[in-house]
Amino acid sequence: MRQNLQSAVRHELSTGIDLTPWVGAIGLTVVVAFVYFVAARLSLALLTKPEGVAVFWLAAGVSAGV
Repeated sequence: MRQNLQSAVRHELSTGIDLTPWVGAIGLTVVVAFVYFVAARLSLALLTKPEGVAVFWLAAGVSAGV
């Protein structure tokens, strides 16, 4: 039992920081940023009036949803 505890402590000290919670948060941030970028490009490409103003800004809906 004592040896298992010592090996667990050694393992914790050698690995440093547990990155598991950060991977999900960083992945979600990357996905939201990509969706926001695609929505903004789509708004500019498809929904632009001749004056150059987007009628609907889809990226605002993405940011409001998040």
